[in-house]
Amino acid sequence: MMPKKTGKALTELRERTLNYLEQIARKSELQAFNSVESLGKLLERINELEKKPKEKHGKLFGLCFSIKDVFAVQGLPFQCSSKSLDGYIAPYSAKVVEQILKEDGIILGKTNCDEFACGSSGENSAFQTSQNPKFKGKTCGGSSSGTACSVSAELCDIGLGSDTGGSIRLPATFCNIQSFKPTHDIISRHGLSDLAMSLDTVAWMEKTVQYSETLLNLFCEQKEKLKEKKEITQIGIIREQMENLDTKVEQKIKKTIQTLERKGLEVIEHSMPLQKIAVPAYYACMYAEFSSSMQKFDGFKYGKQFSGSDIIEAVKVNRSVLGKEVKRRILLGTYLTQKEESQKFYKKALTARARLQKEYTQLFQKTPILISSVAPVPPFGLGEKIADPIQMYSADLLTVQANLIGSPAGSISLGEGIGLQVMGNQFEDKTVLGCLQKWENWVNAP
Repeated sequence: MMPKKTGKALTELRERTLNYLEQIARKSELQAFNSVESLGKLLERINELEKKPKEKHGKLFGLCFSIKDVFAVQGLPFQCSSKSLDGYIAPYSAKVVEQILKEDGIILGKTNCDEFACGSSGENSAFQTSQNPKFKGKTCGGSSSGTACSVSAELCDIGLGSDTGGSIRLPATFCNIQSFKPTHDIISRHGLSDLAMSLDTVAWMEKTVQYSETLLNLFCEQKEKLKEKKEITQIGIIREQMENLDTKVEQKIKKTIQTLERKGLEVIEHSMPLQKIAVPAYYACMYAEFSSSMQKFDGFKYGKQFSGSDIIEAVKVNRSVLGKEVKRRILLGTYLTQKEESQKFYKKALTARARLQKEYTQLFQKTPILISSVAPVPPFGLGEKIADPIQMYSADLLTVQANLIGSPAGSISLGEGIGLQVMGNQFEDKTVLGCLQKWENWVNAP
């Protein structure tokens, strides 16, 4: 709850912030944070905010944020959960972090994630594996595992992360919280270590859909493109997305659809056979972009430092400390973009992506909102899928589409680590948010 803007609330602000800091230390076994802001710096920040007259309080006054360790926060380690950046301190802050601070938000620390955001379970972090605070022994989901953990365990108010193919929606669902990913490219990615530039989106998680509208209005740099909120009377489901769901997931989603129908919404079923190409197209595009983005970690400017001058040796030293999944993606991306192979794989993936974009555009003309499960399965056990990348990638089966076509999407927790995904056309962010806010209570009513 946001502190009230009165003299009494300023004491409450101090108590709340220090209580979060205490809880982070007390629940350290959850391994949510890679680094936490010092007590001294937090007290300085609190003192600064307490001196502000209430009429000058920012829109995020007193709200405490956890920040995924792929964003730069000046003065804090910027490591992307990788040994190759171990100990690197950010000399500047990401644009969205600057906006949080400008609006009187408080940064508590940097959260754990899959190394360079490569993963769907959080188990690819080079430092630690975040524990699911709701389901012991189960994954938090990834790649924003620590961020989801921090919000779910009530270690902060809001968790800021990135979403490349479901990296916010999946962990939010597995940890029984809510999330929102805006339309691609309407929010600055300056200061975000990119996984795949054409897919990455600044996104966030919270316990309830309380502050998302405020955050969207603050962060969005293309407000003129955002369309006005529509009143939704029809929603669509894609038949192929209802296939091969875990039994428990299928039951939950069908029950939710029935609830929405009872509330007066017409549910229309569509068919899109192209769904089967979404995951292969996504991974081919992501591999190619990731292998390119990793070239800057050469051991000279970024990455594990090399004292000599031999570029080959420097890269070898730097890459030696990277994790298995990161190496896999670099190698596959390099292979897919070679002149001899790009026509066979990468360019076909781009064509498939364009076809998906066209089909979704046509579908949104029929029904402005599409719903599905966030994941085909509930939270799986730690260690259960990490040895099989194909099984791990299947967790993204229903989320990559929103990133491939650049559309806004959010998730509502249905409990038991299962979530409802709500997706709209590009720039229909306000309509998607309106659905999340209204349906959150509907679908979880006793």
